[in-house]
Amino acid sequence: MLAAGGALMVGASACGATSTGEPEVAFTVPGKPATTTSTAPPMPSAKDKPCVAPVDVPAAEGKPVVNVPIGPPPTALNKVDLTPGTGTEAKLGDTIKVHYVGIACSTGKQFDSSWDRKEPAEFPLKEGGLIKGWTEGIPGMKVGGRRQLDIPSDLAYGPDGRPPEIAPDEALIFVIDLVETKAGDATTESTTASTPPSTAAAAPTSTTGSTTSSTGSTGSSAAPTGSSAAPTGTSVP
Repeated sequence: MLAAGGALMVGASACGATSTGEPEVAFTVPGKPATTTSTAPPMPSAKDKPCVAPVDVPAAEGKPVVNVPIGPPPTALNKVDLTPGTGTEAKLGDTIKVHYVGIACSTGKQFDSSWDRKEPAEFPLKEGGLIKGWTEGIPGMKVGGRRQLDIPSDLAYGPDGRPPEIAPDEALIFVIDLVETKAGDATTESTTASTPPSTAAAAPTSTTGSTTSSTGSTGSSAAPTGSSAAPTGTSVP
């Protein structure tokens, strides 16, 4: 998952100021080093740009195909349980271990994936340490589960984005497998990290705001064949 500097994991510490005049936060993204500034050239805003189908997504063992909702970008957090878990439930404040893949909505390009690094990412599930799309979207998941998060830009990286992978005002789509959750120092439940949860068909629960509905499963055990370009992440967030 970039952290607020990537998209899964987001470690934070005040430093400098953003384009909105608020303190800039140093983010640690799963698979990316902590940074406070970017030397990448400015990117055009993705505001109101429609979401497109994924393109050139590298394949990796156990990695799911991401079903991006083509059309207008999400304006509210949408959670869809592709495979309901049966283990311990993750709560805000826990330390979680996850596999994830993130897609930028307006380009369909992958910006990070723990599956490509062949190891899950581990980090504290706490506010200020991760983008809001994760701190609001992961609690309630159970170990062994797979969930898709459609995250609006204001719950991701907002007007600053995270160039060069994530444009300003970019909505993000994540598919996340919960491998393990720990309360404090005690491991409460785990699955084998090298064996992602099954993507056997199950009636996923989709939640947008307070509305819950049943939809078909979109998970898959293999990603479409993409370009040979290496994923942007190089280390676990």
